[in-house]
Amino acid sequence: MADKNKYEVFQLLNKEFTFNIDVSNLPCSLNGALYFTEMDADGGLSKYSGSKAGAKYGTGYCDAQCAHDLKFIGGEANVAGWTPSTSDSNSGTGNWGACCHEVDIWEANSISAAFTPHPCTKDGLFHCTGIDCHVGNRYGGVCDADGCDFNSYSMGAKDFFSPGKTVDSMKMMTVITQFITDDNTSTGTLKEIRCVYVQDGNVIQNSKVNIPELSTEYDSLTDQKTIFGDADDFSKKGGLAAINKSLARGGILVMSTWDDYDANMLWLDSSYPTTKNSSAPGVACGTCSTDSGVPADVEAASPNSSVTFSNIRQLPPLKASPVASGIEDPKLDSLIVSLPFSVCVACSPYTPDANLLYKPWRYFLQNIKTSKPEVVILLGPFIDSTHPKIKTGDVDSAPAQLFKAHILAPLCSFFDSSPNSISVIVPSICDLMSHHAMFPQSEFDGSIFNNDPRIRLLPNPGRFSINDISFAATSVEIQALPDTPTLTYNLSAGEMSSDGIVPGCHSGSSGTHSPLASTPYVVVTIPRSHCFNPIAAPVTRTSVRSQSNNEDDDFQPSENAGSVVRPFASSTLNQSKRNVTSSGMGMLASRIPPPLQTRIPAKFLCSIRIRYLDTIKEQLKTRLKSTEVASECHRAPLLITSRSRG
Repeated sequence: MADKNKYEVFQLLNKEFTFNIDVSNLPCSLNGALYFTEMDADGGLSKYSGSKAGAKYGTGYCDAQCAHDLKFIGGEANVAGWTPSTSDSNSGTGNWGACCHEVDIWEANSISAAFTPHPCTKDGLFHCTGIDCHVGNRYGGVCDADGCDFNSYSMGAKDFFSPGKTVDSMKMMTVITQFITDDNTSTGTLKEIRCVYVQDGNVIQNSKVNIPELSTEYDSLTDQKTIFGDADDFSKKGGLAAINKSLARGGILVMSTWDDYDANMLWLDSSYPTTKNSSAPGVACGTCSTDSGVPADVEAASPNSSVTFSNIRQLPPLKASPVASGIEDPKLDSLIVSLPFSVCVACSPYTPDANLLYKPWRYFLQNIKTSKPEVVILLGPFIDSTHPKIKTGDVDSAPAQLFKAHILAPLCSFFDSSPNSISVIVPSICDLMSHHAMFPQSEFDGSIFNNDPRIRLLPNPGRFSINDISFAATSVEIQALPDTPTLTYNLSAGEMSSDGIVPGCHSGSSGTHSPLASTPYVVVTIPRSHCFNPIAAPVTRTSVRSQSNNEDDDFQPSENAGSVVRPFASSTLNQSKRNVTSSGMGMLASRIPPPLQTRIPAKFLCSIRIRYLDTIKEQLKTRLKSTEVASECHRAPLLITSRSRG
């Protein structure tokens, strides 16, 4: 709900829609659906004089099937011609129907999945009767009841989605739908709906068509009906062009779990229509029996079936990063470009599992008020969606209120005490304050920081430089894909403490829950990485917040908490020191396989942890003895996904 009287209206053109889904407890003949329909935002309250309920009471529903089983349509009772259902005591049908455009992002059980757009010739909710509602003629109505669906199984990819298959339906997965426009803007024309899955940290592109009569290049929905001998009502009702106009007006999100009193769900997970040979293209949609799906049998056999939707988010289009725009070395701040400076880095978690008081974060800021570093690099998440209190809803404030009270206000207080400082902030895919929940990730919206000029916002991952020192930062743990070499190198606690970084930053080595002591991952792993490798989704990890005491009333920061790394970063470095650095880089390059040499930046990647430049030569010599450089470097793919049918 946008508020208590209006549904949230989603604008999906040139955007991604993502959610987590668990269908492991949905057997044959059941359907866990997530879809959008062009309902009125207020549920018809202002449009129909007879409507007194509106969105607050869940009214105003419509779909491309022109639902006849609604008891109220347009503020009027659907009593004329009402016929009770012979199999469902709570249902029936009336003379009226409620039609509108429908985009099924996801319709699935543990056997099959599909995503399907359904265009209509009427805009918004259409109050229909007779043939307009498909009565007597399925293809005579104002909407395409069949839709143009993409079901991997019916498209010939029989090993793609099911228990134990490429996408294992017995495990939680992330599904993302991308609504691609011709000019990559929200005002462009929809040209494609594409689906990608993420499971166990792996990105899985949608399956390709594996039917001789169709091009194997197809793996998404484009403006054409698959050649299965079906009536092409999709094109007659306007195709993707009609869906484009509907999405531009906006859609209301609907979720449901249901069984099928009309076709026993055979169209989703069995062979349908049953009058056709199951070996014919497009007939077999799954492995369930054609005898399955009788609602009485399904409800008796599976009364405790369920589907779980979580982490539902709409993502704006990913903005171009500085590197993508061809800016390899942007200056962070012209005011400090020729001066030595100090840098302090902190990363999540900023509060323990036990509460949302953010005491470690406040102690951190209290400590650096003394040292007054010129640059404070902060890595999210700040309002962590995985925090136990937030996951269970045990919180009395909205995310924006938590952020302003516990993150922004203390940070601004630090700026008041250190007016020459700036902060560089990198989001996390677990950040509730970010509108982009997949990696790679756009920077935060500046408005949540009140567009404060002292706060510089970076994408995740992001690159910047100060005084000719290059930085790279990401809030996601650097980790290689299975059987893939990686450049990641884990530093020891001793190495970190020798540079003034708190020994407690090493994983599991501290019992405190200081921000620096609680989450070591970025500080520990990035310094040896020459790429962000390979990261497509967060890696499941044991919460380090819970390693702390249950309460933080007696919290005291470690002795070195808030220590600042001070590089010698003057732009007037003498030539001899430049030669030392160049010599060290030459030694490092000599140990890198030729295929990788062209991929590594010319400068040494200082990535968050900076050393004094006048000691680089000796440090490189030491590291070269133990470093094993990977032979391949992978870039992280952009996550895109799609869903099903209705």
